[in-house]
Amino acid sequence: MSWSPEALRPLLIPFLCLSLLSGCGYAPVGSNSSILGSGQSTLRLSGIEQPTLLPWVNYSLHSALRDEFRDRNLAVWVDSGPADFLISLRVNEFSMRGAVKSSAETTLLHTGAISLTAVISHGADNSEVWRSRVSYSDTFESDSQEKAGAMLFRQAVRLLANKLRQAF
Repeated sequence: MSWSPEALRPLLIPFLCLSLLSGCGYAPVGSNSSILGSGQSTLRLSGIEQPTLLPWVNYSLHSALRDEFRDRNLAVWVDSGPADFLISLRVNEFSMRGAVKSSAETTLLHTGAISLTAVISHGADNSEVWRSRVSYSDTFESDSQEKAGAMLFRQAVRLLANKLRQAF
């Protein structure tokens, strides 16, 4: 096998692109670790503080958080017992309102907004490791406020997970 310039030419552009991207800090998704480590640390929700009287908000936020962290392999989620890290959520602001109704008076569009603060602390001594705040708003096609809220929470938690992966 000979390595002539003609044989190497198709590899030159991809190699240059990858070199430039790696020089500016780009890394493929999943290659960055977070403050939680490589995904093997355990994480437990220590609490959700939220100002609404809606009974489904805590469950929906808990589910969104657990699913996002598990799906991204950020940590091993545990529901009870000791954990390497604890996470707590505080809902600073939350609103959800129906925007469009059908002829049967069923709400079809919901506009929602949320502002969340997440705090991650060590499980052993409860010392704070990371704190971040995100805000998100959008309009959702849904026949129920609860379903629209779940979509809103998933997006807000996704933003939190994105911030957690940023290494500065």
